[in-house]
Amino acid sequence: SVAHEINSPLQAVTVMLGTLKNKYNGDEELSGQLSLLKGAFGSIRDTVKNLLDLNRPGKELKQSTNVNDIIENIVDLVRSHLKKNRIRVNLDLSSKIPEINASPLQLNQCFLNLINNASEAMIGALYPKNGSMAEISTGGEITIKTTLKNRKIVVKITDTGPGIPEAAENSPRGGVVMTVILPAN
Repeated sequence: SVAHEINSPLQAVTVMLGTLKNKYNGDEELSGQLSLLKGAFGSIRDTVKNLLDLNRPGKELKQSTNVNDIIENIVDLVRSHLKKNRIRVNLDLSSKIPEINASPLQLNQCFLNLINNASEAMIGALYPKNGSMAEISTGGEITIKTTLKNRKIVVKITDTGPGIPEAAENSPRGGVVMTVILPAN
């Protein structure tokens, strides 16, 4: 229903921009600006579609999928949230990653959850200080690296959050490393 509330006015504005562009076809400067606006509204529409796709159960159609493209799209989707919280994302995506037969929606959800978990770990994270916990300001870094190893796609996501509390057995310190391994075709 939220998507409908966003898409209905977007559709009306897009139609109106097209009408204005046709009416003032002779004015190249105005026509160019109207094209930019129409493109911006198309970008908003695509973002709403991506959000809808992430929340549509039963749409797990497997198809030829590029893991690097999915990661880049998810990072683009959450970029403003990360930027607002001073979280930098470093992408180290191997060009040797083959297409795989997988559900893009399920991979989107998986990577979105991992990136959100990493960012939440750094937003107002608690760190041990003088025997008690102290909250730090937002900020940090998420690194996402893809490699091809033994015919498997390895996606490694690391963050600079506080890590898992020392009470947890075998816990890493100073951030968490999450690894997803996918079979290559």
